[in-house]
Amino acid sequence: MSKSLLIGCGNLGKNILNGFYKKKKRILICDKNKNLLREIRKNYKNFFAVTENLEDVSFEKIEYILLCIKPQHANEILKIISQKIEQKIKIISFVAGLKDKKVRSFFSHNIEVIRIMPNLLLKVNKSTTGTFSNNLSIYEKGKIEKEFSFFGKLIWLKEESQMDFFTAFFGGGPAYLCFFFEILSKILLKKGFNKKLSNELVFILANGTLEILEKKLNFDDVVKKVASKNGTTEKALNFFKKEKFSLLVSQAISKAEQRSKEIAKDLL
Repeated sequence: MSKSLLIGCGNLGKNILNGFYKKKKRILICDKNKNLLREIRKNYKNFFAVTENLEDVSFEKIEYILLCIKPQHANEILKIISQKIEQKIKIISFVAGLKDKKVRSFFSHNIEVIRIMPNLLLKVNKSTTGTFSNNLSIYEKGKIEKEFSFFGKLIWLKEESQMDFFTAFFGGGPAYLCFFFEILSKILLKKGFNKKLSNELVFILANGTLEILEKKLNFDDVVKKVASKNGTTEKALNFFKKEKFSLLVSQAISKAEQRSKEIAKDLL
């Protein structure tokens, strides 16, 4: 029997599942969606055990519970788990806004809680993942890093409150970048390029820039090399500065951070 239980298998759960499959590590999957479970059985050739009813799960040998559920389902799921578990267990929560204190409030005995906040890039093993635990030893942190090495880079946060910013900045990061790329693509469309070519050209632009950055991680260096004095790029950059583009981006991320805090309050 697997020592890990994955509750909820949406987009994030599927990516986690794929990581476990690549490492040939078994995990029990619980999700109410029958069609999804059927798809998992087929795609992974019955490598994983699945169930649609959490009440039927035997928790005796479970060491890790991975929560990949929607925030509004957290109370219901934690109540069921707490009534079935007597042993010390590690609960790994991927639920936005679900705080350590809230998880512990359901249990009468001591448990270990680990909050992990990856982003979309875990699909390509490149997620910058915020990780927090109040009571995990250095040894146990090392085990978690090894267990989820397929995510990308795990960053251990000193304070749980930092999770709100991490969620806002890195959780939304891929969307922010693609939003800007889409703006560039639409400019090309207006200049007569078709949509497919516009997207392709923006991708080449972004990918080539990243290749240069990989050799030397210095953003300002690239800006200086492109923006010659009194040139075209400098004109555009000066306009960005005048219109306080950086302030606008900072304020947008602050809005996202505030929303993360509001979600956490709703779960209290």
